[in-house]
Formats: sequence, structure tokens, C-alpha cells
Amino acid sequence: YAAAEYGVGYMLSEGLCPDLHYQTAFDWYHKAAAQGYAAAQYSLGNMYYDGKGATKNFSKAMDMYLQAANQGHVSATRCVGRMYCFGQGVTQNYFTAAEWYLKAAVQGDREAQDALAVLYVTGLGVPADKTKAIEWYQKAVDGGYIDAQNTLDRLEE
Repeated sequence: YAAAEYGVGYMLSEGLCPDLHYQTAFDWYHKAAAQGYAAAQYSLGNMYYDGKGATKNFSKAMDMYLQAANQGHVSATRCVGRMYCFGQGVTQNYFTAAEWYLKAAVQGDREAQDALAVLYVTGLGVPADKTKAIEWYQKAVDGGYIDAQNTLDRLEE
């Protein structure tokens, strides 16, 4: 029933059920996440990260993201990278952030591709490499991530 519980949580969190709120969505996501449902673990991580339906808690967000990422949830994988990059719920570690961003980027996550490109530009966690930065920005743009276009244009000048 985890998929159904996740579905109820999704409808609630997206406002598709009038008069219900984030706390109720949180409860449904929690039920599905407890059964190992990756999408619910990711959504629960977002609720902890944003403080919607639960008290903001980066450590709990990280725990949920890791559970989902370890099952192959691509967006959760990117979020683990973000948590390491910014030291949210974990000790900041750019090398580890780059590893997680790469896992998501090779699976086509545009935001992870953009984030990995930033690390290549700055040399944080990876050796600075303009060519690789351009490659990852281009993949993000090709995937529809418009925000990467301006940075790509500046790098190619």
C-alpha cells in the first residue's frame, strides 16, 4: 500500500485536496516511507528540508534523502550532493558532494549537472576544469535547464 499512501501524501502536499494541509501529507508520506517507498522518502526529505509539515531538520532530511538515493531515486541523489555541498545536516565536504552530484548527473538530472559544472569551475571537490564545466553546463542546457545557459555563455567567451 506504500504507493497509495504516497499518492495521498502527494495530493495533500500539492493542494489537490481542499481543506487539508502539509501535516496530513507528512503523515501519509511517513507511512509510505516507513515501508521503504523511495518517492515518499524523497518527499519526506523535502518536507524536513523546507520545514513544511514538519519542523525544519536537515539531519532528518539527509536521512530520508539517503534512504531514497540508495534505492536509485535520482532527485534524492542530487539532494544528498547538495547537503554535502552546503554542509546541511552533515559536515561540508565538496569531494563527497561532487561524487553524489555525478551519480545524479550521469542519470540525466539537470540540476545535478549544473551543480557539478559549478564545482568544476570553482575547483571545489574536483580539479578545476573549464572543459568539463562547459560539458556539464551544456548537458544541463540540452536537458532544458535554462538557468545554466548564461553561465555557459560566459565560459565560452
